[in-house]
Amino acid sequence: MARKAFVALLFSILVWGCAQPPMRHSREKPGSAPVIAASFASQVVSPGDLWKIYLRARDEDGDMRHIAAVLYQAGVGSYTTEIVFLEEADRAEFEGYLSLRFPPDPTFFLDRFDMMIVIRDRQDNRSEPVSLPLQVGNWLMEEPPEQWLTAANKRLGNLRIYLVSSQSYNRGSDGGVHPDH
Repeated sequence: MARKAFVALLFSILVWGCAQPPMRHSREKPGSAPVIAASFASQVVSPGDLWKIYLRARDEDGDMRHIAAVLYQAGVGSYTTEIVFLEEADRAEFEGYLSLRFPPDPTFFLDRFDMMIVIRDRQDNRSEPVSLPLQVGNWLMEEPPEQWLTAANKRLGNLRIYLVSSQSYNRGSDGGVHPDH
C-alpha cells in the first residue's frame, strides 16, 4: 500500500512539475535604447590638439543618462574614459561635442587610435556603438562640416585619459625597444 502511495505521489509531482510553464527571465529591458543618429570627428590630430567628437542622439523615452567611451590604441591597448553624465535638458535629444586633449609629446606621431562611443539610459539600454578612427601626426585637423555648427556650440564634456605613446610603451627599462605585450 505504501509503495502504491509513493508511486502515486511521485507521479503527481512529475505531472504537476511538467504542467508548470518554465520560468523565463527576459533579457529585454523596458523602454527603448538611445540612438546615436550621427557622429563626426577629425581622423587626424597633432600632438597638443584638442580632438572634438560631435554627436547627435535621441531617445524615445527621454531618459538618456550618460555617454561612455573607450579609446583603443594600436600596440598599446585600451583606455576607459570617465563617464560623461547628460544634463536633464539633454535626456531626450541632444547635439554637441566631447573633447579629448592630446599630449604635446612628439612620440605620439603615427600612433593610431579608435574611439568607441556608447550612450546608456536609465534602464541601462545601450545605443549601438559608434567607432571613430584617429591617427596622430603633423596634420591640420579636419573642420566639422556645416551641419555640425550648432553642435560646436555645446560642449557635452571632457574625456580625460592618461595616454602613453606606443613608442614609450614598447621601450623597456633598459632603453631597448620590446615587442608589444
